[in-house]
Amino acid sequence: MAAANRVLKDLNKHLADDCLTQATRLWDEDKKLPFKEDTIFGKYRTNTELMAALQLFITTKDEQYSTRFKELLWPVLDKSLGPNISFALKAVSSLDDEYRNRLKDYVVRYKALNDGFDKENPYGVPISARGWAGNTIVIDWAITKLLCT
Repeated sequence: MAAANRVLKDLNKHLADDCLTQATRLWDEDKKLPFKEDTIFGKYRTNTELMAALQLFITTKDEQYSTRFKELLWPVLDKSLGPNISFALKAVSSLDDEYRNRLKDYVVRYKALNDGFDKENPYGVPISARGWAGNTIVIDWAITKLLCT
């Protein structure tokens, strides 16, 4: 909804303002809910909060959202770099040089991870042996690779 505010602001200011109001209201309400990271929903909630914090920061420039984004991001990248680096890359143009400098090591690690895919199959993409050959993984990987270029 925070991202919708940016899209709608020149088309429908009232709706854009309402989107931002609702996004911040939901953010505040979410902070009051109990959170257990060790549940199946914990992972998804962390990723959702990560993107919400980023979109709210881009829209409002309020440092509380940037701070929360970075608090969540680095442990997520340390835990599972491949599927999560796209979150970090979406923030590059909105955050400062300190952020970009810290991200460089993760990008280098991500490149090394990608270089190994050339050895696994002739297409150089991360193919899984699970259902549909892991096409969600392939699609996410392709989008992330575009963000890196």
